[in-house]
Formats: sequence, C-alpha cells, structure tokens
Amino acid sequence: MNIVAGSYIALLTMGLAFFSFPAGGIGSGRAEKDRPAAVLDTASMLVEAGRLLFHAQELSKDGELACGTCHIPAQHFQDGYQTGLARFRKLIRNTPTLLNVNRYRSFFWDGRATTLHDQITEPLIKSQVEMMSNDSIMASYVRSVGLLDSTARRLGYAEQDAREFVIGALERYLLSIATERTRYHDHLAGTAKLTAAELRGLRLFNGKAQCGTCHPAPDFTDNLYQDNALSRQRSIVESYREQGVVKTRLGMDYGRGNIVAGKRDLFRFRTPSLYNVELTAPYMHNGSLATLEAVIDFYDRGGDEPLAGAKPLDLTKAEKRDLIAFLKTLTDIRYATPEKGSTEVRVQNSKF
Repeated sequence: MNIVAGSYIALLTMGLAFFSFPAGGIGSGRAEKDRPAAVLDTASMLVEAGRLLFHAQELSKDGELACGTCHIPAQHFQDGYQTGLARFRKLIRNTPTLLNVNRYRSFFWDGRATTLHDQITEPLIKSQVEMMSNDSIMASYVRSVGLLDSTARRLGYAEQDAREFVIGALERYLLSIATERTRYHDHLAGTAKLTAAELRGLRLFNGKAQCGTCHPAPDFTDNLYQDNALSRQRSIVESYREQGVVKTRLGMDYGRGNIVAGKRDLFRFRTPSLYNVELTAPYMHNGSLATLEAVIDFYDRGGDEPLAGAKPLDLTKAEKRDLIAFLKTLTDIRYATPEKGSTEVRVQNSKF
C-alpha cells in the first residue's frame, strides 16, 4: 500500500476532519470549530480523494499523465519550465501554479474557464494533448481503487456519476492548498513586524512602482486581463491533434483576444495573484522572465512594446531590492523553508 492510500484510510478510520475551505479566501468562512461535523467529514474525505486522483496517471487515456505531472507539488504546483510540456510536446504558455485558485474568478491565462470545475475539465477530458480521460476511464479507475470507490459510495455518488466525483474531489483538493498565512498577514494581524526594507517595499508596491494597480490586496490580483507591454511573439510553435495525429504549427498568442471578439482584448492576459511569487518562476504568460529581478527591470523600463501611458518607473537599485523584499513576505509560511532544489527554475532555450 502506498503512503497516500495509507494516510487516506487512516483518515477514514479515525474520522479526522481538519480542512476548511472559505470560498472567498482568507477570513471569509466560519471558524472550523463552528462547522457541522458531518460537513467537515465530507470535505476532508473529498480532499484526500482529490489528492490521490491528482497523482493518478490511470485517469489519462494512455496511463502516462496526471494532474501532478505538470503541476508538481514539490515545484509549488507548477513545473518550473518556460512553457508547459504535455507528453513532451511544447505548449505555448507557462504552466501557472495551482496555489490559491480560490482567489480567481476565471482560469487559464486567457480566462476561457469561468469556474474551477470547467478549468479541471479541460486538461482532464477536453484537451487533445493532455489527459484525454472519459467517463469509462474514470468510472473504471474509481471502481478499481477501494478507498475511492467506498468514498464515492459513502458520499452518494453512483457509478455513472464518476466524472462529477472525480472533478468534485479534485476541486476540493485544489481549494485546500490555498495560502492562508504569510508574513504579510502576520504583519496585518499585528503578530509580526516587517523589516524596514520590507515596509519600504510595501510603500513602493502601492506607490511609485504601481504594482498595486493590477495586484491590489487582499488577493494581489485584480482578476482582470491586462496588456503589460510584453514583447509580441511573432511566431509560436504549438501542438494540436487532428484526426488522432499530433501535429505542430506556427501561431500567435493573442491572449484574451483568442476568446473575445474585437481588438480591445488582444494581448491581454489574466493578472495572476502574487502570493508565493518568489517560488513560482519563471514569470509572465510565456515564461520569458526568469527572475523577480528581471520582472521588476521589465516594468521599470516601461515594458517592451509602446503602450499609451506606459512610462519608465525610474526605480533605484535600492528600491528594487526593497520591492523584492516585500514580495517575499507574500510567501506561504508552509514554504518558508522549501525542500532543497524544489524551486529550481528550468527555462527552455526557446527562440520562438
């Protein structure tokens, strides 16, 4: 028996329930002690089922890909590559972290999914270069794993409901890994003090550096789509499937403009939250900036493309250091001392 399965059975046996999921983020839910025991038990079972399903390659059509293949827990639920790889095929965008999906109103860089349920469904079922699962595969896998089968039955899912059980469990698991405490939160609560450099960085964040314009607290995202003047990539190699055959082609990424008609949303991409930003390099939708220093230099010079109103920030070297010092206060305390090598950044040598 593997460790995940063992811990899951222990939870069921002991009746432990220690997860809470405030849908609106930090501080939005009732205290866990006030929640009905039955609700907590159901939630904890779904979380543990989702944890197992997250790593289950058996859910994919060929048994070779799992959610955790690209969203690696040791890599803070991204992969560290410049752009994603699916079955060793180059995707056109950076793999975003799944930490703090509870803070978003839309998903994917272009916002094409408006619910977490839809976001999970695409790579699990719809995408032709990812898992390509189906109802039969999911039902068979759930039925073959005793702890999943018993949990689904206990929670009232029939065999024909395997898809909803799998997606629902994955959704609960993703909501359970939200960041709820950072040094910034401790500062706001008065239980810790930021250093002088971090406080200067906070003032810069909301002032001269203008970071807070698109990344306002408390979620550090405006949940909108922005053109941040990143250089337009004239040609991008992408993979697609046609009549069962995977092919490649040259294309261009218009971001939100791929989803919404008209010119207004061309090259606009969803604003990510900055929680754990020091751990989730490389940055931008195309992973083109490898370090926080590179990101700040990019905005300091006013971006790469001429945009109306975009001007250099004229930050000093000391101000840049202070800004980074503040950004690091947004790191989840659970990751304050990451495993050795877990934050390694592997930027692909791409000229596209």
